[in-house]
Order: sequence, then C-alpha cells, then structure tokens
Amino acid sequence: MRKAATAEGDLLSLARLSLNHAWLLHAIGRYDEAISVAEPGRDVLHKAGLSATLGCQLLATLSESLFALGRWDEAEARVEEAREHQPTGVFAAYGQLIAGQLAAARGDLARAHECLRQAPNVIESRLGVAQLVLPYALLSAELALAERRFDDVIAVTISGLQVPGGHGDASYSWALLTTGARALGLVHNRARTFGESFDDQELRAALTLAAESLPTSAPPWHAHATQFVAELDSLDRPSLQWRDVVEAWDSAGEPYRMAYARLRLAEAELDRRNKKAGRQVLWAADELATRLGAGRLRDEIAHLAHRARLDLAARPAPPPPVTELRRLGLTNREAEVLKLLTRGFSNRQIATELFITVKTVSVHVSRILMKLHAPSRSAAAATAHRLRLFPEED
Repeated sequence: MRKAATAEGDLLSLARLSLNHAWLLHAIGRYDEAISVAEPGRDVLHKAGLSATLGCQLLATLSESLFALGRWDEAEARVEEAREHQPTGVFAAYGQLIAGQLAAARGDLARAHECLRQAPNVIESRLGVAQLVLPYALLSAELALAERRFDDVIAVTISGLQVPGGHGDASYSWALLTTGARALGLVHNRARTFGESFDDQELRAALTLAAESLPTSAPPWHAHATQFVAELDSLDRPSLQWRDVVEAWDSAGEPYRMAYARLRLAEAELDRRNKKAGRQVLWAADELATRLGAGRLRDEIAHLAHRARLDLAARPAPPPPVTELRRLGLTNREAEVLKLLTRGFSNRQIATELFITVKTVSVHVSRILMKLHAPSRSAAAATAHRLRLFPEED
C-alpha cells in the first residue's frame, strides 16, 4: 500500500499510513520503531498540508513514544512543535493531554491542570473522539492521585472504562486500572490508619473484571497486568510480587515505570526488615527518577527513605571503571549493540547480527541513549566516535 501511494504521489494516503503505523507501533510498546516511522512522517504530513490536523496527531504520538522511553525534553519539544501549528478541536486536545501527563510526572501539577482544562471542552463538544476519553481520564486520575483525592481516582477509573468505544489503546486502559488499584490501596491504608471500616469487594471485583477483558500480549500490557496484580496483592501489606513488576517493566523498557516499580519493591523489602535489599532498590529508583526529572516520584522516594531512616545521598562509591564503556554503565550486550549502531545498522540488522529479537534491540537502544544522554541514534554514534569507544572502527 505504501509503495502504491508513493508511486502515485498520493500524499494523503502516505500521511495516513505514517500516522496509523506510528500509532500501532507505539500501542504495542515498540517505541523506537514508532519514532523511526513518525520522524519522516512529519515531512509527509507537512507536504500534504496537514500539519495542523493529522500532523499534530502524529507529533502527539511521537511525543508519547519519547515520553515512554524517558526522553522527556524531546517529548516536550514535539508537543511545543504541534502548538506552533495552532491546531484546533480534537487535534489540539491530544497534545494537551500528553503535555499534561508529562507535567504531572515532573511534578508541575499547576501546568498539568491547565492542560486538562484546555482539553475537556473539546471532548465534550465533539462526537467520535472516543480515543481521547482514556487519556483524559488517566490524566484526571493521576492528578487526583497526586492530590490524594482517592475517591475521585476510583470514580474516574470506573467511569472512564465504561465509555463505549473508548478503549482504543490497551495501554491506556491498563494504566487507568493500575492507577485505580493504587488508589484503592491508599484508601485501605487510610482506613487502617484511622480505624475505619472499608468494604472494597464490589470495587475490587469491578476492577478485576475490567482487567480480565484486556490483552496482555505486548510487553507494556504484560507489565501493566503484572503491576495490577501486585497493586491488589499489596492492599493489606506490600507484596514481594513487585519483583516480577520490576522485571516486566525492565523488559518493556519504560524508565519512569521502572523507577516506580523499584519504589514499591523497596517498600516491600523494607516492610520485611530486608533493609539492605530495600536500600539498594530504593537507590536505583532514585537514580532513575533523578535522571528523568520525575519530581513527583522523587518526592515519594524521599518520603519512603525518610520513613525508613535511609540517606539517599549516602550511596556507596561505584567501583573504578575497567573501561570507558564500564564508566558509562554499558553492559557487554549494550556495547555490542552500540558498536553495530555506530556502523549505521538498523534495529532489524542488529537483531539479525546478534541473534536477538528486534524488540530486545529496541530496549537496548533506549537504555544506551539514556546512559549516553543522547537524544538520538546519530548522537549516540557521534558520542561513541568522540570517546573512541571502538577505536578499531575509526
């Protein structure tokens, strides 16, 4: 289809193909590939005269993938680029909701609320925008959770999941469910603290029923599902099932959720008096959150550290690096991937060369970019050449 559209010079079809392809790749957690499709797609949409409409949707999808990979400054830049096109209606709402998610993660709740205020009128006044219901509900729930309005979180979760045709991207449904389950756990904790009675059977059953209807085949869906189970399992006491959640999010390659999973695992280890293990995991969570600029999560980490009387600044000095690669924190496999990346290999070519899956390569590339503080593959390759990491390649 793409070849035919290219041959015929059908820019509208090419534009729609780029948007749909990028969105589908993002939806199943193939974020690097979504970015590689969306980046050139921006030029196609511009040539088709669609920058202020479908182009803004593409930029929002691009921003979401960058956000998932922990490349938050780039994600914000893409949102700002969309705003420069002065989109209106539904084309403006999607970008606003992504910007709100980013602001909430950074701890800027005032800006997140402003983004949310700019989206609801569009959603309420237009038909056929079911794909925006869950992003809107998720941002609403995240803000309510940050402000400890737990009953509002649960109400938004239930109502958001009941909207006909609103399920769209399963990652949003899962994210909303895990947020609702987390709020349920905090309500439990509040009830215990104040000696209140709280019957959650009906609510738990509703959340579980919704979870059973969602797919788990893509890495982020599996990670969300694993987290959902751990959230419910932690209602009475922090669960060591968070070890599985850490592994699942590491596999999915989303640094923000990797940090959150480590926070909850640290909580479970400390609850069982495993102070050494809890301290190590909490330090790892803090390192990730600090690197991302996740202000809200860092506050939660600091709160747990204070409760456990741990000094986050008292990390042991790392052992002296054996090589420059070790100093950068690259594993042997990441070094192999970076070496091929500097030769200009695509993810698929790297996968073939190393006998691993394309998804695994994508995860390695994301981690390499984070560790090198590189905004792109080309920047990572340039850094490798500048530092002469592979002198035999020079």
